[in-house]
Amino acid sequence: MKALRDWNTEDADQYLKSLGLDTGVRQISSAGDGNMNCTQRIVLSNEKSYILKQSSDFCEKYPEVPAPITRLKEEVLFYDLARVNPKLKDVTPNKISFDEKNFLFLMEDLGQGKDFSSLYSGDRISQVDLKAIASILSEIHNTKISKDVVFDNHEMRKLNHAHMYDIPLQAENGLILDEITPGLNDLKDMLVKNSDYTQRVKELGEMYLASGDCLVHGDYYPNSWLKCDEKIFIIDPEFGFQGVKEFDIGVAIAHLYLSDHDEEIVDLFMENYQGDFDKLLSLQFAGVEIMRRILGYAQLPIKKDLENLKNLFELSMKLVIV
Repeated sequence: MKALRDWNTEDADQYLKSLGLDTGVRQISSAGDGNMNCTQRIVLSNEKSYILKQSSDFCEKYPEVPAPITRLKEEVLFYDLARVNPKLKDVTPNKISFDEKNFLFLMEDLGQGKDFSSLYSGDRISQVDLKAIASILSEIHNTKISKDVVFDNHEMRKLNHAHMYDIPLQAENGLILDEITPGLNDLKDMLVKNSDYTQRVKELGEMYLASGDCLVHGDYYPNSWLKCDEKIFIIDPEFGFQGVKEFDIGVAIAHLYLSDHDEEIVDLFMENYQGDFDKLLSLQFAGVEIMRRILGYAQLPIKKDLENLKNLFELSMKLVIV
């Protein structure tokens, strides 16, 4: 079977037919510019539509970066576990089929929604949306998982660990930082030479890799928050696992800072998280996420002037070192 990114309407039609579903595909097109997987929207002549995802042995946006092809199986498992919680059924897509042989995941189309990536360009998140995003995260973490379920997602965590806690602080990691912003490499040296900072980053990385009993989304940031018809949905949990809830909370907080939201918004997010959590640990995870989004491969469309990046580095150090 050819790769999903190369499908035409006839390929999509044949695939739906093999599943016993309605056919008559009139359009197949990209459903989003994701980092990890190829995601296509299939639209039928009767206006019914589906979302179809496929994983490869590399990152879709960064083909030079190897990635576990099994990650889509882990995403499906996250949805299966999460949707046991009635409150999450309404905010996650319904699985239609999963073809483990070809790593194809067919799910319902939530609609022509928009993620929250516009926050990086100056849009501000509303209090209503922020409260919903915090509340959904609470439900993910409060979801009960049977003791006989093992959701480790070890290979994806190894990949993410490398790109969060290791590669960004390497002396030579393949990225020419001064091509992103002149002077950025000097700022990196400021972090690398701070032994208290690098030691704590290493310790946080070990916590991230450790097993836990809490369902974790694994990539809870604006591109994983989807708004359709005034309702918030959560998507793309291919980095999901059982671990520490503070990791998810920290990632969300980091992206509020990275999109220039003020402390009041960060506090509001934490106030609307329903459940106990370690605030200090969450903020430390946030500090690492801020650092890796500036020094790592997963760059964001944020302001890249040196003064702004310096302020973010100082915030990262303040959050990580206590």
